[in-house]
Amino acid sequence: MATDTTSVHTSPDGTIRVEILAAEWRNSLWVNAPRVVETETGNVLLNLWGTNWDATVSWPEAGIARLDLRRFDLAGACAVLINPGAGCYTIIEQGARPEPLGTLEVAIENAFERSSKLATNPAAPVVFENQYVSIRDMIRRIMIGPAMSVGGIFLIVQSLRYGGDREQMPKVYDALGAAGTQIAGVIVGAALVAAGYFVFKAGLRLHKQFSANMKLQRALTGPI
Repeated sequence: MATDTTSVHTSPDGTIRVEILAAEWRNSLWVNAPRVVETETGNVLLNLWGTNWDATVSWPEAGIARLDLRRFDLAGACAVLINPGAGCYTIIEQGARPEPLGTLEVAIENAFERSSKLATNPAAPVVFENQYVSIRDMIRRIMIGPAMSVGGIFLIVQSLRYGGDREQMPKVYDALGAAGTQIAGVIVGAALVAAGYFVFKAGLRLHKQFSANMKLQRALTGPI
């Protein structure tokens, strides 16, 4: 494994620098491992030198570094904003919040693991806003919800049409009478309609979450 010279990227305000160590992991394939340092104190916030992490650096704000990270020969990607001035970092994914810098490396590993799992098996459950989203659950809810609502509407119509006819529902009719049979059918049908609506709405919410997750992964994932 041949090692190239180190390149240094300094933030526009000079408070943070990212030192990139380029290493040849395979013939003509180089990995640019990052080390993030506070300029004034020399405090190392993140050190991935000697690993298979590959990074590109950008500066969304004067004192904030963005690292877009991949791993050599592994599917997946993640990105993080590092803000030493505020003493925190933020993993760039839906629902992520700023966290203290001491947990930065562990958070990167976990974010990459989620991305890698999605890249290698899109149907597998993936963490999204602290929930598990899977294609199977999403499709099931989107299909079952409307079916429940249609069934509820059919029950309401049938109850209003035949609820007063003892020949159609003799046991219910004997127990509740004509009016009671109609009212019971309408109530049960309305409950099915409402339940179907909420099941379908939950499926749409899962679809929205899953689509946003896939969009994020497509934006972040790419060849080294």
